[in-house]
Amino acid sequence: MPIERCTLGVSGLDQCIEGGLLRGSSNLVAGGPGSGKSILCMQFLVDGAVKGENGMYVSFEEDETQMAQNFSPFGWELDKLVKGGKIMLKYFSPEHVATYLKAPVDPLLDTVRQYNVKRIVIDSASGYEILFDSDYSRRVGLLKLLESLKKYGATILITSERDLSTEAPNFIEFLVNGAIVLYNTRQGSQRGRGIEVLKMRATNHTQKIMPMKIDKKGITVYPDELFFQA
Repeated sequence: MPIERCTLGVSGLDQCIEGGLLRGSSNLVAGGPGSGKSILCMQFLVDGAVKGENGMYVSFEEDETQMAQNFSPFGWELDKLVKGGKIMLKYFSPEHVATYLKAPVDPLLDTVRQYNVKRIVIDSASGYEILFDSDYSRRVGLLKLLESLKKYGATILITSERDLSTEAPNFIEFLVNGAIVLYNTRQGSQRGRGIEVLKMRATNHTQKIMPMKIDKKGITVYPDELFFQA
């Protein structure tokens, strides 16, 4: 059977993953501070909103006002999408989410069901992992969160500040269906932005670091160009 895809809405990137993410999958977006993780994630939600798919951006660190301010420089008319109910900005403390998952009614999951949310961003894995005191409990806790969201057919992006290019693999890389890594690399007095599809199940994806640009339209990827190496 043909595999259904969910576009990211990032010019140059979707073509590198056979048209998009696996619909209903969970995917890691990793990179250091300022690498563009949240921009890529919101671009994914905006792309869905334009195509009639409701999205939700869940932050464990910033409230709704701060999130809106962070994305205001981009030409996405995010305020209209939020007011129209196409994109929801939600702040939940990690402690509340962990409690909700044990309760009869989970406000997070109830929102996903009620508003037929098909694209979800979780920012970030690190903010959730601090609740747990062992690798096993972190793995179980994160797996429960992802599986709870996926049962509604949503496609998920979850951010992480782990440096996947140098750090040993963590359990989260094994839990997700795909992993995209963003780089902000210095060479001399210059910096270059890059992106790599590290893992994407059931997908014949590009296997190299590609240069990318961030402007008011969001992220653009250039798969046919070379990314400089420090």
